[in-house]
Amino acid sequence: MQRSLSAAQEEGLGLLLKAPSKEKVNELITDMFAQRNNAHASEEWIQSNMASLGTTLEETTKLGEGLRAAIKIALYYNYGDAEVQNDLVSGAFHKALKKLIGNIISYHMPNWRRQVISKQVGLPQLEEVDWRIDVKSASDLIGHMQVPTCLVNMKVNDTVQDKVSNVQFELSRERLQTVLDGLTRIRDQLAQINRT
Repeated sequence: MQRSLSAAQEEGLGLLLKAPSKEKVNELITDMFAQRNNAHASEEWIQSNMASLGTTLEETTKLGEGLRAAIKIALYYNYGDAEVQNDLVSGAFHKALKKLIGNIISYHMPNWRRQVISKQVGLPQLEEVDWRIDVKSASDLIGHMQVPTCLVNMKVNDTVQDKVSNVQFELSRERLQTVLDGLTRIRDQLAQINRT
């Protein structure tokens, strides 16, 4: 992903100079954050801001593209105030507007990052493991008596559904050995990757 805006995106962002107040600039940026994953700014957003900014349809669309690109880049690289002012836009960009955009983005960045991260799909995370060894003292088959088994209880945090669940299972000696061999191979592969 690019680290700065293209000339066309920067030109669109420059249309924020037509905003009647700093609050309007903040509103435009926060509204576009909600639409950052859309291909284009919504018709409703474009129509509602054409009148308040005194811009044409083409200019408002260009502004939306510039804002959307700026927000996506700032989120991807976790830009703060200084990075927005120095890296996101060129040195020729309007200084006061550059500072205002930097202040607004850096103010909203912690909340935006939390929202983005909470919406990401991810694998469940292991929180806790508890295990014990038991010896079966009763079974339908005589050959299964006095056989040691490993009982495992794992607490798993499902980040998508935001809930913690318990996963319980039983392993025989052979199955436990297979799991341990697999974990050893994973550990060795990770160690080899870290060395390179």
